[in-house]
Amino acid sequence: MRYMLECKDKEMEGGSMLTLEFVRAFIGEKMFARGMQEYTEANVFNMEITENDEHYKLITANVQGEEYYSVHVVNIELSPQNEWITKMSCDCEYFDYRHTPCKHIAAVLIAYVKRDEAQPEPSLRKKHTDKSFKEFLSSYQAHTSNFLERPLNIILEPEISPKFRNDMLEVGFKIGLLNEHLYSIQNITEFVENLDGEKSKKYGKSLEFTHTLQAFHPRYRPLVQYLVDYVHDETSYSLYQSIPGYRMMYAADLPRRTITVKSYAIDIFWDTIQNLPFNIKESYGILQPYTLVDGQPSMSASIEKVDEGYQFHTNVLPYITGKKHSYFFDESRQILYRDVRTSQSLRKLIDYFYSAKSENIFIGEDDIATFAKNVFPILQKNLTVQAKGFNPTQYLPEIPTFEIYLDMPQDNLITGELFAIYSHGKYNVFSPSENAVNRDLFFEKNMEYFFSPWFSAYDPTNSRMALTDDDDKVYRFVKFGILEMQAKADVFISESLKKLKLHSQTRISIGVSVNHDLLQLNLISDQINLKQLNEILSKYDPKKKYYRLKSGEFVDIDENIQALASFKDAMNLSNSQFTSSSIDVPAYRASYLNQLAETSILDIQAKENFRQLIRNMKDIEDIEYTIPQEIEPILRPYQKKGFRWLYALKENHLGGLLADEMGLGKSIQIISLLVAWKDRKRALIVCPSSLVYNWANEINKFMPNMHYTMISGFANIRKELIRTSLENDILITSYDALKRDIDIYRTMEFSCQVIDEAQYIKNASTLAAQSVKAINSRFRIALTGTPIENRLSELWSIFDFILPGFFGSYQKFRTNYELPIVRDHDEFLEAELQKMVTPFILRRRKKDVLHDLPDKIEDVYYGKLEDEQKDLYEARVQRFKLMLQKQSDEEFKENKIAVLAELTRLRQLCCDPHLIYDHYKGNSAKKELCLDIIENAIEEGHKILLFSQFTSMLDTLTEEFDKKGIRYHKLVGSTPQRERAQMVESFQKDDVPIFCISLKAGGTGLNLTAADIVIHYDPWWNTAVENQASDRAHRIGQTNVVNVFRLIIKDTIEERIIQLQKEKSNLADRILSGEGVSSATLSRQDLLELL
Repeated sequence: MRYMLECKDKEMEGGSMLTLEFVRAFIGEKMFARGMQEYTEANVFNMEITENDEHYKLITANVQGEEYYSVHVVNIELSPQNEWITKMSCDCEYFDYRHTPCKHIAAVLIAYVKRDEAQPEPSLRKKHTDKSFKEFLSSYQAHTSNFLERPLNIILEPEISPKFRNDMLEVGFKIGLLNEHLYSIQNITEFVENLDGEKSKKYGKSLEFTHTLQAFHPRYRPLVQYLVDYVHDETSYSLYQSIPGYRMMYAADLPRRTITVKSYAIDIFWDTIQNLPFNIKESYGILQPYTLVDGQPSMSASIEKVDEGYQFHTNVLPYITGKKHSYFFDESRQILYRDVRTSQSLRKLIDYFYSAKSENIFIGEDDIATFAKNVFPILQKNLTVQAKGFNPTQYLPEIPTFEIYLDMPQDNLITGELFAIYSHGKYNVFSPSENAVNRDLFFEKNMEYFFSPWFSAYDPTNSRMALTDDDDKVYRFVKFGILEMQAKADVFISESLKKLKLHSQTRISIGVSVNHDLLQLNLISDQINLKQLNEILSKYDPKKKYYRLKSGEFVDIDENIQALASFKDAMNLSNSQFTSSSIDVPAYRASYLNQLAETSILDIQAKENFRQLIRNMKDIEDIEYTIPQEIEPILRPYQKKGFRWLYALKENHLGGLLADEMGLGKSIQIISLLVAWKDRKRALIVCPSSLVYNWANEINKFMPNMHYTMISGFANIRKELIRTSLENDILITSYDALKRDIDIYRTMEFSCQVIDEAQYIKNASTLAAQSVKAINSRFRIALTGTPIENRLSELWSIFDFILPGFFGSYQKFRTNYELPIVRDHDEFLEAELQKMVTPFILRRRKKDVLHDLPDKIEDVYYGKLEDEQKDLYEARVQRFKLMLQKQSDEEFKENKIAVLAELTRLRQLCCDPHLIYDHYKGNSAKKELCLDIIENAIEEGHKILLFSQFTSMLDTLTEEFDKKGIRYHKLVGSTPQRERAQMVESFQKDDVPIFCISLKAGGTGLNLTAADIVIHYDPWWNTAVENQASDRAHRIGQTNVVNVFRLIIKDTIEERIIQLQKEKSNLADRILSGEGVSSATLSRQDLLELL
């Protein structure tokens, strides 16, 4: 195993370039002396010096070992400019064991420092091949001499013993030179081992050779390879199973003279030897040469009329059956016939005739009919059959026709009688003993098998079938059974059974008109009255294909009934409403009804005043609502459309779900609505705690003059902020804070209520969901970037917020929509649900609304330190300030490294205190923010690049991914180049959603266009480097808009560095790289301002 030693604490003292004095101090006196000896003896060679993208120098060299064949590889990394030794490795045992610099590393460092000087000449002493390797090479000469003696044409001849009862072969082999004496192979396992090891073996006076595949005649090599593969397959070749108390024994443990070829492998074996000579051991133990022939074997039979019966004679061949073929052994001709696999019925006959050991069989008159019906047709199809005085048709019975009599003697009882009709009479099929000799009972039995399953029981008293108390069977009987019986027989139906009707294609008409501010519905059915129709719908089960009325009649649950059931549930109509002459429903159902009129199979008769209402609603949606001048120029076209949609909903006293894909700017569309709403009172925005500051930042960015209040802090502070809020204020709070302050909010009224990341209320039983629904708000909007088509409980809860009562209770929604759609994949109900919600959902995807070249949209997401994390950060800042304040300018310059280390620790505290404090138990604001963004992005189907400068932070995040079952790739500095390339190629094709990358390891040189979201967990202050990392995704080949998110903790060094980037970009660039700290241009005062 090779190790790479990272030298974190080895800084150079003195000059900025590597010197021999530093190497001596770094390596140690003793190891330096040994390295100097290696260098002086010219053992360092092939030294290459390269520079990577970060300007680190990479030194690679070889050092001659003590043995001539021993060469060691040394790798050393030097930092830019000052040439600190940052990494080193050697593949020698000393470094591998101690992980400290060895003489080879010392020699390479000396050679690097002295690279511009004249190099020592290598020694001229002659070196000899190592003794053990020379002996190894001699084995090749021995093999070569064997092959040079003479060309070999060795053959392998199979000797086959068929085992007919078990469908398998026992095969032995003889070996020898072509046209010379052959020797039996006594141990097949040893033979294969000799081939594996290319060993030599003597079989007799005239045969000794080195075992290789090339030693065999080309025609025989497939058979040799077959034998090798067979022995290597332990499953096929194992002869012994484990016995308690004894070790497992395998074929290799004992001499093996034969192999066993079982039925499933016989075809492959014969394919292998079909062009080779082979011998078969016949029934008397004599080996005879056979020929393999494809085709049907010659087998015959004859039957002749004799006194009191018939004499039957047959000539069949023994056989073995493989997976595709049957093999017949003809000893008289010494031919093996390979035919297509024979039927089970023929094999049954051949097995009997062959085992009977007699070719002549007498058949009496009493049994000839059974023979003629069951045996003779098989023989006639497969053998050459001669018949003398035998006519099989005279023994076959007449084929009957059938009559069926169906009756319903009483309610819930249907009876059925089945009769076979012959020229000589009519017989009840359920009385087979009556004149059985002259009836085709087999044919009758097949008809009985068809007839009986339509019923539930047999009535032995009346020799008939009965169907009782089983609605499912009665429905199938009436709808399908009678028709299928009529196709096979003459069916006679009683008048009482004819009254059992089946209604199908039920037609319903729905009249729609406007009555003041409500819609009025009128239902008309031409076949079933509304009371019966309501009876069907009140017990509607989408799994059932019918409904049985109280009258006993059946109604097909066809597409009309299904559509009406969906309509009733969608409109939340009660049973009493449905059976009344007219039904009043809310006006917001107008869009749904209009869609039904255009697309549904229901017959919806819209009155003129309803059509006028629809026209008015469409006109309202097309009104060009005025977008505020201060925000109009920065809105994209689709965002302007979103603004008009929101405003139209507000004007019509409706609610909506803005479900634009992540990164399309849902917040700016809400802000534009709040700005344009002139008579607006208080507005409430509820979001996850990680986004509270982000909403405030968005308002500041787009509408800095619009007043808002963040409701955060301790309970008494939050209450005071709510109490003192302005009449038209925008309150921004978290779901968690809202739950705790709900008693205050209940007393207030809001013009507008917005909930962000609306999936937070997907569980309607949570306090978060109950709290947002308890707010008194006139206009409600939900925001989410997550598709919700497959999470219908979330859809219900969101609609219960934006349009209370829209779907009724959740239990009703679950029964009528969620379970049928999700569990049963009911496409009809899914389409119905889509019609209902479409007017109140606006969802756009980037690929649909951004038609120009893919943009790179950059956003900053803010989090805020709280609780223990905040205390730790503030304490560290105070400590750092005290350290800086106590230092003189000279001391500050001398402690540059300590200052940089302290800055790094502050940044790590912003990332996650676990990076510094192993026993930290609290939360991390940025980690929670990051996980929220990632989970939402994954749900939307995005792929993500996650950059961090700290590999330990990537480790922490991937631990969270493991807990959540999120798959990822991870690339850090120690990742080998080949593995890097494999990961990149895999990420471009697979469905792994996250690629975690340390910024130094993967900031450049990677093409990762499969990703369309880039997250900078801890931003690199040099924006050029950060942009290079982002451009791993935003580059040629990218077809999607790329969102770049930078995660920043407010009121910390991170936020102040961003401010410095704008004001003093050069200074900001220097801070992270360390150049600023070592430069005189960065003063103590600059650092104090950052804190």
